[in-house]
Amino acid sequence: MLWRAADEVGQFIGVVDGVCGGLTARNRLELMSAEARAATVYWDGVARVLPCEFGFRNRVTRGAQDLFNMALNYGYGILYAQVWSAVSLAGLDPYAGFLHVDRPGRPSLVLDLIEEFRQQTVDRVLVRLSNRRQLGLEHGDGGDGGQGTGELSKHQRETIAAAVIDRLAEPVTYGGKKMPFKNVIARQARAVARVLREGGGTYTPFHIRW
Repeated sequence: MLWRAADEVGQFIGVVDGVCGGLTARNRLELMSAEARAATVYWDGVARVLPCEFGFRNRVTRGAQDLFNMALNYGYGILYAQVWSAVSLAGLDPYAGFLHVDRPGRPSLVLDLIEEFRQQTVDRVLVRLSNRRQLGLEHGDGGDGGQGTGELSKHQRETIAAAVIDRLAEPVTYGGKKMPFKNVIARQARAVARVLREGGGTYTPFHIRW
């Protein structure tokens, strides 16, 4: 079943490759629609590999009450700060994005670039913690967090933060060399800047297998 979900997500690559031309409003809509449909399949697959007591069914951002969604939101916050720093250091405007629609006060470029790193630096880490029963589900952590409370306990926040930060410091292969994940994020931001400065060329997103 999981292999079927992976294959289905992979099929959306063809959908994205089929979008031709500049980044018009129509093309942006097609790309975001494909992303949303792929995400539905992806999160269904994640739900299948989590312990059933987590009760995870789908992705919830604001107002999440279940532990795994709250953990994702917290982990993404840490990654968000790392990507924002990389974008700023590359001399880019965090608010001038490509796919995410520009809105006053919305860091669209940060939201674009973060998509390359969510599943490797946060999703994968939290799935591992969950299956090792290290997230402190309900009364297991002895803190004030748990299912249905709407917030994580201090212990849970510390556990998530430590795991995500460790992952950001973990060496991965990039351009034939080993370097910390956070350095990869910085280099990808600089790659965006280089393409914009040169007024041409192709930006290649970063990806590795789960």
